[in-house]
Amino acid sequence: MKRISVPFLLAALLCQLSLCALYAVGQTEYFDVKAPSTFLFTDKLVYAPGETQSLMMAQNGSLNPFPFENQFAGYFLYLENLQTGEKLYHPGYNPNGPITDIFNNPADPAGGHFILYRVPTATFTWFGSGGIFGGARPVPTTPGQYRWVMELRDTEGVYIQSRGFAPFNVVSAIETIPNEITTDTTLTNDKAYVMSGFVFVRPPATLTIQPGTVVLGDSATSGLVVTQGAKIHAVGTKRRPVVFTSAAPVGDREPGDWFGIAIAGYAPINIPGGVGQVEGVEGEVPYGGNDPDDNSGTMRYVRVEYAGAQFTTDSEANGLYLNGVGRGTVLEYLHFNQNQDDNIEFYGGTAQVKYVYCTGGGDDQFDWTEGFQGKAQFVITQVFADSFGNRGIEADNLSSDNDATPRSNPTIYNMTIIGPQQDYSQDEGNADHGLRLRRGTAGKLFNFIVMGYGLSAITVNDSATENQANAGNLDFDHSILWNNALFGDNGEGNASRPFGNEFTKNWLDVPTKKVFTDLDPRLVDPYNEITPDYSPGYKSPALRIDVVKVPPDDGFFEHVDFIGGMSPFYNWLEGGWAYVTPW
Repeated sequence: MKRISVPFLLAALLCQLSLCALYAVGQTEYFDVKAPSTFLFTDKLVYAPGETQSLMMAQNGSLNPFPFENQFAGYFLYLENLQTGEKLYHPGYNPNGPITDIFNNPADPAGGHFILYRVPTATFTWFGSGGIFGGARPVPTTPGQYRWVMELRDTEGVYIQSRGFAPFNVVSAIETIPNEITTDTTLTNDKAYVMSGFVFVRPPATLTIQPGTVVLGDSATSGLVVTQGAKIHAVGTKRRPVVFTSAAPVGDREPGDWFGIAIAGYAPINIPGGVGQVEGVEGEVPYGGNDPDDNSGTMRYVRVEYAGAQFTTDSEANGLYLNGVGRGTVLEYLHFNQNQDDNIEFYGGTAQVKYVYCTGGGDDQFDWTEGFQGKAQFVITQVFADSFGNRGIEADNLSSDNDATPRSNPTIYNMTIIGPQQDYSQDEGNADHGLRLRRGTAGKLFNFIVMGYGLSAITVNDSATENQANAGNLDFDHSILWNNALFGDNGEGNASRPFGNEFTKNWLDVPTKKVFTDLDPRLVDPYNEITPDYSPGYKSPALRIDVVKVPPDDGFFEHVDFIGGMSPFYNWLEGGWAYVTPW
């Protein structure tokens, strides 16, 4: 980890009034520079009461000063109790005292203003070993959910320009979850929990997980399996999500540290016999049946990270497997981050998902097969630079029989798929196509933004899938494809860009479709790896009402007047529940 020296940081953050005079107030060239992006993190996610803690910060930006409404700005740091809302400002920790910046200076001090230099991409320690504010500090003595918050504000300490969060829990104990759950069980948020081996939830049990609870996987064979007839009720909040993560220390966590979450239901699938076995799980765990309305419970405001352990030389687990899961299951506000294989995969079933965020998956971000006939709306996937992610969507019907029924035929509205803008033209295993539609899948895919993929935005791979497109069973429309196929041509020639082959070009590049390849969607800051912003900016073509396709009012889909996974009026990733951890 690269660190900045204390003298450099102090010089970078503060200056004397005479230096401020070098930069005339109101120079417009600086007003176009985005605020620095801040990522805070602690050395652990779970602490015992009174245990010591280190706090680190990653910052990206440049060395240009950042002005705010003709004023200069400073950092303000506080510890927040997420249950009570109490804020304790650093360095005084006095809730009734004056609010000061990180160096205990009052806002708008007499004689001048703060000036903040944008620090280059780097990582440094606020408190802990070698920290700017000294050694490690004790965490609160009362169990609960907390977070450090760093805010960039104006000199009056009123206007917040950017924030960084470092959530953590203080717990009374860390308990191992039993491997068999056969009666209703609740995991409470005053404790943390370890999965040591597979944890099976058997009918008629419901596993309830309180908001803010952290569940740790300690090995490649540690995972949660909700079997047919059982339920999971993992319901967090915007500020206190349920978190499934690696038991490894922060900084040492890696994709594949633990297995992942598998849910098995009774909804239809198309493999021979209509019943499958959950892949990679110890013992037999069947899925599939004849109940499209099957209910496996609720997952809301849940984050799943560093899962996807490899169980054969050719196969890895996913962040979340949905195996024959029915549409009675509630799945919304889910973040999948740094999972080794697919972030989320649907094996048949009729599951419906909404507000899904997939970042840094090692293979595909959003995957379906075996006759998936569900729905999705408001989905964002991103493969970051220098990661090993592959496609945004990989879509199959069934590999052994491309025309098996029930055929994969999901309906998806409003999805943003972002690649890393890197040259993988010589390595088809990484970040090649935004969407890869193959093996006979059908589907209705509308209001998409696809950008930054090296070979193509979208490709149709085989005759079985071409037949579905020609018959109108596979439709892709009302979408923007931007800045794709920058590197190589995937052997198809430049004429196919941004389409993966000539068939895809002929299918989509016609006057009857509203698929645009020459419009920049003007997203606010999608490639910021610390605090990305996927909302359409000023005069974005994603806001053109003549392009948007309005979803059916069927009880699931919400009315929209924009293209892509994020509204300009509602940033559903805000609140701290989604946390793009780079390590």
